[in-house]
Amino acid sequence: MSGSREKQLRKLEREQNPEAYQKKKKKQQGLSKGKKIAITVISCVVCVLLIGGIITAVFMQSGGFTRMVTAAKVGDYSLSAADYNYYYYGAYQNFVSQNQSYLSMYGLDTEKSLSSQECPFLEEGTWADYFRQTAENSISTTYALADTAEKEGYQFTEDDQAYMDMIFDTLENAASSQNVSLDTVLENSYGPGVNYSVFESQVKRETLADSYRNYLIDNYNFTEEEINASYTENQSSIDQATYHSLLIATEDYYPESVTSSSATEEQKAAAKEAAKAAADEMLGKIAQDGSNFKELCSEYADEEDKAEYEGADDPSLSENRYKSNVSDSTVSTWLFDNARTAGEKTVLETSTGYQVVYLVDKGKTMTNVVDVRHILLAPSSTVDQTEGMTEEQTEEVTNEAQTILDTWKSGEATEASFAQLARENSTDTGSSYTGGLYEDVYPGQMVDSFNDWCFDTARKPGDTGIVTSTYGAHVMYFVGTGDPYWKVQARSYLANDKYSEYLEGLLANYTIAQDGFGFGFTAQL
Repeated sequence: MSGSREKQLRKLEREQNPEAYQKKKKKQQGLSKGKKIAITVISCVVCVLLIGGIITAVFMQSGGFTRMVTAAKVGDYSLSAADYNYYYYGAYQNFVSQNQSYLSMYGLDTEKSLSSQECPFLEEGTWADYFRQTAENSISTTYALADTAEKEGYQFTEDDQAYMDMIFDTLENAASSQNVSLDTVLENSYGPGVNYSVFESQVKRETLADSYRNYLIDNYNFTEEEINASYTENQSSIDQATYHSLLIATEDYYPESVTSSSATEEQKAAAKEAAKAAADEMLGKIAQDGSNFKELCSEYADEEDKAEYEGADDPSLSENRYKSNVSDSTVSTWLFDNARTAGEKTVLETSTGYQVVYLVDKGKTMTNVVDVRHILLAPSSTVDQTEGMTEEQTEEVTNEAQTILDTWKSGEATEASFAQLARENSTDTGSSYTGGLYEDVYPGQMVDSFNDWCFDTARKPGDTGIVTSTYGAHVMYFVGTGDPYWKVQARSYLANDKYSEYLEGLLANYTIAQDGFGFGFTAQL
């Protein structure tokens, strides 16, 4: 993040004109005694006001002032400039961290002022406007849910408190490692005026709001008829497809030494026609069951790629893909048309050529989801994610995992005691505060070793084990099996729609209004 996060005080300068000063002094020498006293008093008052002005200016630019002045109001609540900064910085940092690879494509330069860059997500406005809108939407939602939760008597869960404890432990470790105060870390990370008190208040409010949201969504009830209707409505997003495909690229049919940039219109047209003819020819040779698709790829693929189809693997086969996982929109649209059935084949024109596609299978994911806990133990040295752990790293974490599992077995050996060990030992920050719990895990969601252990047909509640991955060793605890994944997805659409409708009603009473004076003291990125 670039740019100063703190406002700098402007130096007060006093212009002195010696000649004018002497004239003023001579004039004062001719005044009466009373006038001299009056001028002295006024001079003292002016001096006091000037000093007071300097102190006021310093205070108004300090963290103390940003924590006092009201920047905005939402519902019956007032937010200080520091409170507002917490959400504004959060909106910016979340976007940057989640879209790091796409910032240049979006036109966001983190080295420049946000107010100087137009935002493509707005019809008219800058990135500063966009992040303020995002922050204010978050403020309204957070305050509405947290306030309602308190009125309904909803309480923090054990996992919620563990989450907050983890956050503060992380920040305190950061402060200690940097040899600075916790307030310094908070202000540098979350904006001017954000100290422990502001941060704790807002994190507690956000955690309560998020917990209450999850509680609402998890406890909605729907009939089988409603779930089936939801599946029908969202079938293209819920179904999985297994298919073969081969791209016959137009550029493969250009004359030798001709490229897309140098080809004439006539050459492009001829190459396109030839690629289409090859694709149609291949389509006509595909067996009814698609069993010879890989063999045909060896014949019709580009010369450089033909060798890929001679091994045991089949690069043409894509298994259990959701619509969102198919990068080519033309192919995904054809595959996930609700009328599409297994055994169909086609040639689809794309921007680079023609895709020959054969649909092997498509439909609901009937495998049941599972709930599982794990304790991740990462090695003390960095793991090369492309190569995986070394023998030394594997031995290190496996031994540590066995020690923890033995500790669990020698104790109460319950799910609750396993959860406590996860909170104390797991390096997976995404689940350690929940006792290592992952709910509604679906096939293919986790890394292979984790996935294979979870979906072993012999698995039963209470089973434990140790598996390794490129992340380290996982001490596993199987909680149980849930509904078929398609049903979980269909219910999710219903629950999210119901929650959205509920939230919309809440937000009517939690509109946000900026305070003209106090808002001027919020941060500028």
